[in-house]
Order: sequence, then structure tokens, then C-alpha cells
Amino acid sequence: MHSPQVIAVFDFDGTLTYRDSMLAFFRFVAGKRRYYLGMLLLAPWVLAYQLGLCSRKFAKQRFLRFFLKGKSEEALYQLGQSFSVLILPHLLRPQGLARIQWHQQQGHRCVLLTASLPFWTRAWAEARGLQLIATRPEIRQGIFTGCIRGKNCRGKEKVRRLQLALQPTPRHLLYLHAYGDSQGDKALLAWADQAHWKPFEADSCM
Repeated sequence: MHSPQVIAVFDFDGTLTYRDSMLAFFRFVAGKRRYYLGMLLLAPWVLAYQLGLCSRKFAKQRFLRFFLKGKSEEALYQLGQSFSVLILPHLLRPQGLARIQWHQQQGHRCVLLTASLPFWTRAWAEARGLQLIATRPEIRQGIFTGCIRGKNCRGKEKVRRLQLALQPTPRHLLYLHAYGDSQGDKALLAWADQAHWKPFEADSCM
């Protein structure tokens, strides 16, 4: 009998971070003045989502279009590289980082599974030795359209994307740790062998 391969899967926003990384990236890209203008103009879409009048994906795309549409893919990844060095370290929970390191020291495969886009998560994940599974941006002729390609990576879509990434290894040969903090992580946590719900919340922001 082979020992199962251990996989540690981490949600990003709220689990490893103190607050939403997407909004922090928008502010980094747009600057303070345009960021607050955008948040004011986009507030009706937040309300529409909360009232059930539009989907989360639709509302999210409104933000992506306002702040990032028309920028080149190359420029957005370059901005993401800078963001990962200058901003993300201040958003991250030290206990979460320590847990990643612990899993890696045990030889476990570590995955960052997030609804955020790779523009602002890829550089950080690569620097930490994490496999990234993220919501996919729609790129046309090297330019970001402001749209999401496929489904938003949350809920059942997280499980589907992870299953694809783990192929062809059968599920019974895997032992899965999952770390999450929101409704969008519950399907993943239910699929895991060990579910860690809001595991780092005692790690308060200084």
C-alpha cells in the first residue's frame, strides 16, 4: 500500500490575509483618488449583489472593468510583482505563513486556491513555492478585457478546479487539508479530509 499524498490547500482572502487583496490591488494600481471615486461609483453594484439582483461574478466584473480593463497582461503582472513585494506583506497573517512553511517542511504539496485573479497573486504564490489555482482573466491580443474567463473560482468551482489540477491521481490516494474562512470555501472544506475553518483569526492585525 502506498501512503497517500498530502495536499494542503489554502484560500487567500480572509484566510491568509487580513482583508481583501483585490481592493488593495485596485488602490495600488489606481491611486488613492481614483480608487475612492471608483468605490463610490460602483457602490450600487455592491448593493445590487447584496439584494440578489445580480451575481457575484457580474458585480466583480464591474470592478475589474473600472480599475483594470484595457491594461496589458504584461503590465498587470508587472504591477502584481510590485504589489507582492510592497503591499501584500502588510496584509498577510503570520500564523498562516507559518502553517504553509510547516506543510512544506513535511514535504506536502501546497496549493493557493483563490477567487482572486493571478495578476496580483501569481508572483507571491511562486515566491512561496505554492501552486496557484485562481479565477482566470479574459485576455484578447494581450489586453485584459475586464471579464472573467469561465466561472469565478469559489464554491463548487473551487472543488472542480482542484480536482482537475490533481489529476490523474485518484482521490483515495490523496489526503487533503483545506483552509478557508467564507461561504465560498465550504464546498472545498466538505471535500477535504481535514477542514480548517478560520484557523488564523486569532492572528490579529497589528
